[in-house]
Amino acid sequence: MLTRIQLLRDGEEPAEEPSVYLERLGGLAELLEGIPWLLAGGLSIPMKLGRFYRRHYDVDVVFPLEEFPRVDRAMREAGYFLTTYRPFSIFGAMKMALSVPVRVDGPFVRHRPRKLKYRDATGARRHPHLLSVVEAMPYRVVEGCFASCDGRYRFPLVVPLEGHRVVTPRGHAIPCLNLHYVGEIKKRIAHPKHTQDLAVIAAQHGTT
Repeated sequence: MLTRIQLLRDGEEPAEEPSVYLERLGGLAELLEGIPWLLAGGLSIPMKLGRFYRRHYDVDVVFPLEEFPRVDRAMREAGYFLTTYRPFSIFGAMKMALSVPVRVDGPFVRHRPRKLKYRDATGARRHPHLLSVVEAMPYRVVEGCFASCDGRYRFPLVVPLEGHRVVTPRGHAIPCLNLHYVGEIKKRIAHPKHTQDLAVIAAQHGTT
């Protein structure tokens, strides 16, 4: 496990071409068949628009906390390992993050699930038609609110969680998190890509 500890420059992996993501999402749908989950994050926006406007770094998924063991089992059987990471900087200048393997029933996850990513354990998924990184966000519904289990996000459920679906070339129907909630999450993250995503979401809502 220690060999999987990684030091990530700037806290992000190299971006990949967005045109391959529909193929990748079909593969993810096969891995998580029978488990309720939603595509979230920035990638859910072009799935609504029908076009890409920027590059993406990974695939984000949200799912009920009680489904976490099933998600973890499916991902591990497919050759992934679960990690969390903590950002830090050197003298306030060079930004990095330490990525560390964790267990779904371990203390980092059991007591308060943190920012979690599934990473390819085989090293073979750098091929452009396969997934290499999947960010996982387990959530609870608490007093009529969506509450992420790392404590970062909590907001009222005013519209259905699922906003739209996209069909892959192989016929997988991928449910996507409502853009209203995608925007609520991105409002809490200071980053140029999130500012860009929020502008696109606002424009999309203005045309519907």
